[in-house]
Amino acid sequence: MNSLSKITGLELSVDDKTGQLIYLQDDEGNEVVNFEIDGNGDAKDTGSYKARLDLMKAIDDKKQSYARINNKSSAPRGDLLINMAPKQIDGFIKGSKNLNSETMVL
Repeated sequence: MNSLSKITGLELSVDDKTGQLIYLQDDEGNEVVNFEIDGNGDAKDTGSYKARLDLMKAIDDKKQSYARINNKSSAPRGDLLINMAPKQIDGFIKGSKNLNSETMVL
């Protein structure tokens, strides 16, 4: 979650009731974005604006995806089911070079 927060500039947490990822909003429902002060003393949003919009869109979408372990990885087009094959994923990881340790946390 810390990485996503840094990338998007959003304050993220997990909803105690639903277990779903949420972002901090002000009293009017607007996202609260972290900022830093630049060399000129101006406040600048942190994180990527595009990443922030993409993550908020995903969080705000109330459809739920389902992941399951399978023999073959797939995500049928238009479906909310994700099949994950651990051996295939492990093969991708082992075949990668300079993989960021935060990319795959398996």
